[in-house]
Amino acid sequence: MRKEQGVSTMKTSAVTKKSPTPSHARRSRVPAATRRREWRFFLPLTAVIEGLRPDGTKFRVKAKLDNISAGGAYFMISPDVTVGSKCKLLIELPKSATGGRKVRLQVGGKAIRLQRTGAKSSKKGVAVRFGRDFSFLPAGK
Repeated sequence: MRKEQGVSTMKTSAVTKKSPTPSHARRSRVPAATRRREWRFFLPLTAVIEGLRPDGTKFRVKAKLDNISAGGAYFMISPDVTVGSKCKLLIELPKSATGGRKVRLQVGGKAIRLQRTGAKSSKKGVAVRFGRDFSFLPAGK
């Protein structure tokens, strides 16, 4: 420890770099790799989720999204999904966001996290990270 102009400082061998992460996120105990990068919106959007079960059979279920962001979505479904399962979401967008037209967002993704909802429920929470490709479709297609 040394004093410079009346201020105590400690000399360390580590180089301090300014983190691009906001200070409130740095204090979090969540590992940096699993921290969310985008704002989440808690919108009860209706979606059709299509994918493959571990045995290779296809599934198609209707669900309400719990939340959505630019990078992914979270929802509850019953089919057997595993981490790494690829799926496609067809999300019905609110008319207020589409100029009064019925429009669906089609986006592919991969299940990155599964969460049990309770002992009595057959549903599980599924977190999906979106891929880069997406398209807007008229509703009904």
